[in-house]
Amino acid sequence: MRGGRLLDRMHAAFAAELTDRTAVQYLWVDYPAVPADPLVIAADPESFVASIESGVDNLRSLLSRQAEVCEEQRIVLTGYSQGAMAVHRLLLEYAASLSVAMKKSPLVAR
Repeated sequence: MRGGRLLDRMHAAFAAELTDRTAVQYLWVDYPAVPADPLVIAADPESFVASIESGVDNLRSLLSRQAEVCEEQRIVLTGYSQGAMAVHRLLLEYAASLSVAMKKSPLVAR
């Protein structure tokens, strides 16, 4: 139950909707979560931000390793609280990279 009860229930519901021929694997990203208490964050915002940055870095590494294993796999990213912030920040980073790449390359439809 590393992802917490909410994510565990969501993962189970998602897997139940898949066909029999779809394999599901759950991978967790470790990062030093900091309490999301406003007083804790106000007292030490750098630790809160560093926690999210660590999650982004660890998620990026995990996705790179998974791409090496199988480029054709489909990935669903989930997160709660700081984990969701890490997913969101990485997706924004990827979207920015894709936008830059698309501006540099012509689009060709076949």
